[in-house]
Amino acid sequence: MLGSMLKVGRLPIGIDLGSGSVKLAQAKSWSNPSVVASARVPFQSAGIAAMSFEEIRALAREIADAAKHSGFTSNRCVIGLDDRLVRTRSVRQPPMSESEIASAIQIDGRSRLGFNQDEPCELGWLLAGPIRQGDQARDEVILVGCQSKPIESLVMALAEHGVRTNAVEPGFVAAGRLFTRTLRRNTDTDVCSLIVDVGRTITSVIVLRGDNIAFHKSLEIGGANLDEAARLRLGLDPQTITNMRRARLRANGAAPTDPKVERAFFESARSIIADLAHEVTLCLRYMSVTFRAGRPKFIHIIGGDANEPGLREQIFKAIGADAPGAEAPTPDGNCDPAWTVAAGLSIRGAEPQAKKRKWSRAATRPSEPTAEAPPARRAA
Repeated sequence: MLGSMLKVGRLPIGIDLGSGSVKLAQAKSWSNPSVVASARVPFQSAGIAAMSFEEIRALAREIADAAKHSGFTSNRCVIGLDDRLVRTRSVRQPPMSESEIASAIQIDGRSRLGFNQDEPCELGWLLAGPIRQGDQARDEVILVGCQSKPIESLVMALAEHGVRTNAVEPGFVAAGRLFTRTLRRNTDTDVCSLIVDVGRTITSVIVLRGDNIAFHKSLEIGGANLDEAARLRLGLDPQTITNMRRARLRANGAAPTDPKVERAFFESARSIIADLAHEVTLCLRYMSVTFRAGRPKFIHIIGGDANEPGLREQIFKAIGADAPGAEAPTPDGNCDPAWTVAAGLSIRGAEPQAKKRKWSRAATRPSEPTAEAPPARRAA
């Protein structure tokens, strides 16, 4: 299986369930994750958790149609869940083995993440790293959970249309995978990297040490907030504002709008971007206190709204950085940060066997599903 996946163009399709669209991407290889096929499916919803089974089936049909007609060479996929579907919480506990951590989470992980006792859910964990709490040694563990039912419904619906699911994982795990492929040496253990994934409704902040996810937080700030602020300032209808902002993001400064309109967009976004940058600095401050982590060596601003003019500069200025990290490649060779998560999903499982990472193995995922009856692994 692994041998066939390592062939060019045979990696699974990464399906990124974003809040503005579903993005599909197939990467070339683990060592060269450039995107060789891609497609986008419009998806304006509060998330699949709020959709009926029939709505999920309709979405699955659109995804399968896009996969069949966009140059993809695989009928396998890895599904990435955005932060609207995933709950995370950092906890500190005495050092334990992996099996002991898994057992402890099955006991109290559900309540820690706010799930009802009778609510079917998937639970997992990421080992952020060892810390000192007073004079005691502790492990910081990131609990991860999501509802089971909508994920199972989507997996079954995709299977009905010939798209088989290899795995399901949080999108922030896929983003971390893509940007830490070259940070696996022992000397990279303390290298700090920052990922800021700016989506339609939520911004995900991920901090890595070496190839390990040490911190994750969801911020309720995104492109929708920027749309609303621009609408109030310009007095235009919401759809017109959204279309204008999309055009600005696609142009990425190459074709500016009317100077007065551009100034209005900039002024309306300034306070929101400042709030976002401040929240990012608080996340880094937590990392500095908890893990004694230094300033990030690599910074990656990704997501569908990452190209908002002034956003990168404001974040770099807030954290005292002066150079961004590399971005994810896209089909035309340009750097488009919107496809990062989908590319990271596609290369899941293709890393060399000797370099399988703990947090990838420990991430939330259901058992390997089949087309006929994808099994559910429910928490006790």
